[in-house]
Amino acid sequence: MTNPVGFLWKRPDALYGQRGIAYDYVVAGNGVYVEAQGEHLAARVPVSECQIRGLADTEPRFVLKHGKIPYRFWALATSVFLADPAKEKFVVIRWTLAKGYHLRIPEQEGDASSCKFVIGEDVTNVVLEAHSHCGRAFFSGTDDRDEQSFRLYAVVGKLDEHPQFRLRCGVYGHFWPVVWQDVFDWEFTDPWPRTVWERDLTDREQSGQTCHVCGCTDSDACTSGGSPCHWTAPDLCSACAAIEAK
Repeated sequence: MTNPVGFLWKRPDALYGQRGIAYDYVVAGNGVYVEAQGEHLAARVPVSECQIRGLADTEPRFVLKHGKIPYRFWALATSVFLADPAKEKFVVIRWTLAKGYHLRIPEQEGDASSCKFVIGEDVTNVVLEAHSHCGRAFFSGTDDRDEQSFRLYAVVGKLDEHPQFRLRCGVYGHFWPVVWQDVFDWEFTDPWPRTVWERDLTDREQSGQTCHVCGCTDSDACTSGGSPCHWTAPDLCSACAAIEAK
């Protein structure tokens, strides 16, 4: 096994092919997946859905090898974001043998639309990256380009009104939405964050459309000239298209 990327076929009896050092593409009966395994996380994420006859189906999955992340670290991360909701902020949750899970706030400079930071130390110990948006909680095109490692990712938004968040598992540029109860060790007693997040996730899966600029969806539209926006492209709403055209 010397190649960084492996290619496998999932037949009814077993997996065939050669595994790679970093990650593997798995061709299954219900599509193509990418899977990887590291010190802290194991995951299989969909790449493309399709039907391939003669092969067996598989399904997405991820496992936190050190158990779920204690909720207190999410609460600490949220407090960092709430301290200055007018600026984007960035934090990481790491795991080491000496400390277990713990929160780190890297050196950073942020404004209303971006955040520059240096993670530092050993980046392989990062389990989850989280950052805030001043608007909606959505993974932007910039986030997709930046989040190319193998770990969990979170985004928090609407901090100055009705906060919301999203979570996803990233495997070297391929992403899969994950649910709160599979990541953290605490169930919500206050229903608002879970309700908002699950609503947004459902909207994205059903409509397949989210504006890459502002994150609006069919049920959470922007306003343009006093009226709700409409789609001018699969990932661009009319309000943002008008701004880009200026």
